[in-house]
Parts: sequence; C-alpha cells; structure tokens
Amino acid sequence: MPVIALAPESEIAEKLISNLEEVKARGGTLYVFADPSVKMDVKAGKLVICQNAISY
Repeated sequence: MPVIALAPESEIAEKLISNLEEVKARGGTLYVFADPSVKMDVKAGKLVICQNAISY
C-alpha cells in the first residue's frame, strides 16, 4: 500500500520517522516530502527533499 507523508523540520519528526519505519516494515511503499534537515532512509519508495518549503 502506498503511503504519502510530509516530514517538516519539527519536534514531531522523530515520531513521524518511527511511524514510517513501521509502515516500511509492513511492506508499504513510502513517498516522503521532507525538509532538507530531516534525515531518513527510504529504500521502499521515494524521498523528495523540498528546498524552499514554507514554514507555518
């Protein structure tokens, strides 16, 4: 099952990464749009780094 996630630079990024690791472990395909500061390994899917992300 494909999963699309937004990974901004924030205090919840670690929790999000943990949840995405669980999706990957269950065979899901990840499509992650992330802030350049977010470091993660997406082998089952695609990691898109958004250089000019808007902060709210």
